[in-house]
Amino acid sequence: MESNWISVEDKNNIPPEQDLYVKDELGNIARAYPTYFPFIIEKLEGDERKPWGWRGTPVPCENHWDGGWMIVSENLSIPLSGKVKYWRYGE
Repeated sequence: MESNWISVEDKNNIPPEQDLYVKDELGNIARAYPTYFPFIIEKLEGDERKPWGWRGTPVPCENHWDGGWMIVSENLSIPLSGKVKYWRYGE
């Protein structure tokens, strides 16, 4: 692995909210944006009895990364075929 790639497992390096490059477990590379949300889902009393939707309650908070990625498609195809393992800043 090249030194400029950061592991998604490294909790000390959270990706910023910007256009980045990601590499999957097979070595494929694509542009992507990390998915940030202004809420977290907490399990509160009664949530398990909800008839539909999340089995939790959205609680507002500062934007946080949920560990997901929005992959930028190129020519209507997605250049990744495995799980995202690394990210790095764009050029």
